[in-house]
Amino acid sequence: MASKTIEKVQLKERNDSEMLSRNLLTNAWWTNRFSHWEKLGEELVLDEDDQGWMNLTMDSQGSAQLQQSLILKENHCYFIMFDVKVTRYVNGLFGVHVNGRLISGSSRLGVRRQTKSKGYETIVGIVKTSSFPSQEYTLSVGSMESANGAGNVRRLSVYDLTAIYQAGNEPTAEAFLEALPDTQDEFGVASTGRQLFAALDTKINRLSGKGFGASDREAHAAFLKEMNQKACEIGMEQTKIENMHGFKVDGQVSTAKDFLKLGIQVLGSDKLVKIWGTKDYTVRIEGGNSRKETVKTTLRNAFLEEKYTVLGGKTGTIGRDVLDVITLTVDPSSGDLYLAVVMGATGVTGENDRFEAVHQLITACKNKSGNVGSEVSLKATSGMALRVPNGNPLYYTNQLPNSTIGIHETQVVTPAALSKVMTALLLVENIQNLNEIGMIVSSDITGGSGPKMFEGDRISFKDALYLLFLASSNTAAKFISREVGHRIIQMRENLPL
Repeated sequence: MASKTIEKVQLKERNDSEMLSRNLLTNAWWTNRFSHWEKLGEELVLDEDDQGWMNLTMDSQGSAQLQQSLILKENHCYFIMFDVKVTRYVNGLFGVHVNGRLISGSSRLGVRRQTKSKGYETIVGIVKTSSFPSQEYTLSVGSMESANGAGNVRRLSVYDLTAIYQAGNEPTAEAFLEALPDTQDEFGVASTGRQLFAALDTKINRLSGKGFGASDREAHAAFLKEMNQKACEIGMEQTKIENMHGFKVDGQVSTAKDFLKLGIQVLGSDKLVKIWGTKDYTVRIEGGNSRKETVKTTLRNAFLEEKYTVLGGKTGTIGRDVLDVITLTVDPSSGDLYLAVVMGATGVTGENDRFEAVHQLITACKNKSGNVGSEVSLKATSGMALRVPNGNPLYYTNQLPNSTIGIHETQVVTPAALSKVMTALLLVENIQNLNEIGMIVSSDITGGSGPKMFEGDRISFKDALYLLFLASSNTAAKFISREVGHRIIQMRENLPL
């Protein structure tokens, strides 16, 4: 370790002109202990491993982090990398969180599991800052999100790729990682002359040409695959999803029973319950055509609202002839919560049909006595309702409780825009910071309900959820699919083989 110490002292004397890119963090590898870091949690300690690297070590039943402030430039791409090892895992994230205005990239990098063979894994990612003038960001490293476990982080680095390659020419995170020379240390990537920069640039271009990074088409495919995997995971046995917005297409099918299980998943998400119960909301759109758009929920019906307090849900329509709905209501007389799904109500006899069917199902749920399929003439093809028990809803997803009632609930039908409920669920499972901002591209723009969107519009993921639930925006659904799909691909590339 003595030789490493001497090298580090010598490195401090380097001139800035000898650095290809500086590590933007001060004392990033903790050679000066906790200097320049704010400590949140007494469980944090620093240990030297057998390779001579200082490790930030945490072992607790709660989050424990170090924080450091950074001034980042507007519209710049920043490369983040570190090694992480998790030897005990119950829950939480072990890694890094970047807090501030971002327009792309995951603000949280790390692992949510025990690392392979309890060894180190190298995590990389790129975040892009917003167009706001240079501002302060906070980088947290350690365990977070009510973490419970033990782990280590070492060799934390943050580089400004835009400063090296200019806007639009930045390599992917994987390409830059592969191209990093052995001269990288805690102070940055050292350069002894133009030859090093040329070699690094050539290597990145070659690696990028091998297919690092995915197309938007591949991102959508990854998202659809994730939708169907999630459906299987929560016991949606007769569901096949072919698109993210619910357009009618051959092969896209589900049942009322399956969508009741999906609704239970929503009940387990505080973020989604809050959003799908909002009556109206003002969406902020940034970019060259900055504006505000107010959207109102389609979940309004005087007949149903006379009898129950509607707490949230989602409607779906195929053409104007087939009407679906999933809704969470409370019975004012008893205080009981009911989750109901209606599929295949007809629009020919009026908009009330699907909401009258909800009332029929809730009434049958209250008066449950065996199989009521032959006793109720439902104003829809099929339906199912659940009196919501106390406790965590996620405990009874696959095995529904006895407080359910179904009418033709396993009959296969087309699910219409109710597919957007799965789109929303995958968004909150993959994007931790809903205030992150993404950009609408031309391929996202799709007809249908909701405010008109334009290429170059920038919206937060939170606002995309409101567009999805309240206005049933197909453009928002494609935006979410593309953005989350890219992150799913990136996450899989970081997983050990």
